[in-house]
Formats: sequence, structure tokens, C-alpha cells
Amino acid sequence: MKGQIAFDERQLEMRSKIFQRGFFLLLALIFANTLLCNIGITWTVDHWSYFIVAMFVLSFCLIELILRGVAFSPRSKKRVSKMMAMICIIGLCLLVFCIAVPAHVGFY
Repeated sequence: MKGQIAFDERQLEMRSKIFQRGFFLLLALIFANTLLCNIGITWTVDHWSYFIVAMFVLSFCLIELILRGVAFSPRSKKRVSKMMAMICIIGLCLLVFCIAVPAHVGFY
């Protein structure tokens, strides 16, 4: 097809394994977070914990893709770098928010 880059089988297999691990990590962390919430342990303000878990898993997958040397198409290199920058900025904003607003305030 014109304009598309074909990846070899090894690249496709590495991508599928990385995202498979990310999916199972997401399930495990959501289960652990739900278990902690049911016990009564809150580690973030309100329900931000699910968003933090999702951002952690996304950054885990992106970092693993980069470390394993999975090839990106020229268009997606820009997208990946922008996505990593966005994850870092959102993570820093959430950290500042969680520090600035104590858990007992109840921000809605």
C-alpha cells in the first residue's frame, strides 16, 4: 500500500507482547486499587487513582517500546515524543495537585 510502512514479524510480535503486558498490568493495578479502596486506604484525592494508573501503564508501554527498539514510522515518532511530553506534564500537574490539596478537603 502506498504511504504505509510494513513492519517485519519480529517487530509486530514485540509490539503485541508489550501491549499484552501493559493490558495485564492495567488489570492488576486496577484490581489492586479497587481492593485498597474497599479496605479504606486512599492514596489519592477522590478517584484520581484510576487516571494515574492508566497514565502509568501508558508510560510503561511507551518506555518499553523505546527501550526494546521497536521501530516507529516517521509520523509516529513525533506522536510518541509528544505523547511522552504530555504524560510527563500531566503527571507533574497531578503530583502538584495531590500535594497542594490534602485528601481530607474533598475536592469535587
